[in-house]
Amino acid sequence: MRSRIVAVTVMLFLASVAGFGQTPNPAPTPAPSPVPQPYVQTTPDAIHDCTQPGSNQYCGDQRSSLIADVYLGEAVDNFAGDTTLKYLNPQAANSNLLRAIAGVDFQYRFLGDKSSKKQLWVYGQTVYGVRSTDVDCKNPNTIQLSICTNNIGSTTTDTVLKAAPDQFIAILRGASSLEAFVGARYETALLQSGTDSPARIFVDLQLGFLSVAGSGTDAVDMHHLGVGAMAVNGMFQQSFLEAGIGKDDLFQRNRNRRLVVDGYLTVDPHYIPGFKNIVGAGSRIRPFIELTGNFDGGHGSDSIQTYFGLNFDLDYWHGNGR
Repeated sequence: MRSRIVAVTVMLFLASVAGFGQTPNPAPTPAPSPVPQPYVQTTPDAIHDCTQPGSNQYCGDQRSSLIADVYLGEAVDNFAGDTTLKYLNPQAANSNLLRAIAGVDFQYRFLGDKSSKKQLWVYGQTVYGVRSTDVDCKNPNTIQLSICTNNIGSTTTDTVLKAAPDQFIAILRGASSLEAFVGARYETALLQSGTDSPARIFVDLQLGFLSVAGSGTDAVDMHHLGVGAMAVNGMFQQSFLEAGIGKDDLFQRNRNRRLVVDGYLTVDPHYIPGFKNIVGAGSRIRPFIELTGNFDGGHGSDSIQTYFGLNFDLDYWHGNGR
């Protein structure tokens, strides 16, 4: 028995010595995953001749009969009047004057087509807002809205796009304010029709309301009649500037005699410095910034608010790319 144990021990020793110093077979290296390739523009942007627009998609009014999108962003109330602040964001009236916003807007060409000199559009918009004091940014189980981030510019594009659906639903669920508008817009003949940035003069009548959860009051009426100009093609399509007179029951003084100013700027991100080789022209995601002013023309309260964010054309959700 003892001799057998010694024999087995010797055999194991010899086997270990024979294997000592030999290089073990390396584990197979997994194939590297393909690296996503960014959009790279290989040809320069074309300069289009719009002196003879015809059917050139880069010239004249090329808007679809139905334009609809959803958006995400923030409202900055730093320059809003005391009345507006107390109504919209009373707990943060003297500190962080931010609201996360989301909504849907649409426009439909009711009369005419894109070649018509005169067109009638109907449109509508909703603005859901979440007050900064209603968001628990320290709770890891809470959907992190943009107002929880100090360095928004450092957030990667993929992170923003992936988080957008959850943020949109979270804002609708937790909204503390709702603004809604419907209106009719009558547009006239093209301005600068021989350029790649044509515009139309318009007159519009807009009816709307503002309601705040827990305010215990009726919805606030907000109506106006305005005149302005809107870009209908080019990199700034859908940008507009408008001025008018209106009624706003949010104010105690001169509520029936308000001067309303609204400036909206959106741009195809392809033409923003640094984005040319990231996204192609005609993107279905567009940044926007909007400045609204509501003045009484006297010594009463005024309000100036700024909105900014991203517009997602509904075609984007059908998988048609950026």
